[in-house]
Amino acid sequence: MYQFFVDEKIEVGQTIMLSSDQEHHAKNVLRLHNEIVRVVSNEEGYFGNGYVEENHFLIHIKEKDVSQKELPKDVTLAIALIRREKLELVLQKATELGVKTIIPFISSRCVVQEKKEKSSRQLERWNKIVKEASAQCKRNVIPIIKDIQSIEEICRYTVPFKFIANSDLEKPSPLLEDVLKSEETLIVIGPEGGFSTKEIALFETNQFTSVSLGNRILRAETACLYALSVIASFQERESK
Repeated sequence: MYQFFVDEKIEVGQTIMLSSDQEHHAKNVLRLHNEIVRVVSNEEGYFGNGYVEENHFLIHIKEKDVSQKELPKDVTLAIALIRREKLELVLQKATELGVKTIIPFISSRCVVQEKKEKSSRQLERWNKIVKEASAQCKRNVIPIIKDIQSIEEICRYTVPFKFIANSDLEKPSPLLEDVLKSEETLIVIGPEGGFSTKEIALFETNQFTSVSLGNRILRAETACLYALSVIASFQERESK
């Protein structure tokens, strides 16, 4: 079943048209006709019959989808800039794992640096990736991607639980799954070179808890997906 996001408010019994690019995709790429599709408007899902009429793709809204697609509590991922293809993988998979907000940031050991002249095109591409991933996994919400920030800006975020993945072997941290609570959560993942001692101290001074993601040193993209999987699993288990 395919899903489409629409901006307009919709109601059961209504027949709607998609935007021109979505209509082209549904009609000419997917070749949908007389098929049940899912439509999301204002974070609410609906089932409808999609069909082609007079060269337009229309959807007749049949019923509301009352199933819950989102995590019980908001999860924010702050990810240091990593190589483009790896970061785009994180954006896609983080969306599938239920993250609500993604904050890319710069740290002292980032191999990749922000390029101001490309930032708007980059953000546009990132938003397209998370929108497509949200549609694929049938979410009601498209994650928000913030502008690239500094560590100091990340430290100013106020949420009930703030964690930083710390792979320091000389000063072991508790496992993430052992300190989780069913509350709004921010998890910070560093670059491939890890955080400096000064950066870790800055986070901890600002009430971030250092946590371990296991005994192995994970690549940044793997660390993101591991941490989000643990958080999502914990929240969904606690909510039952």
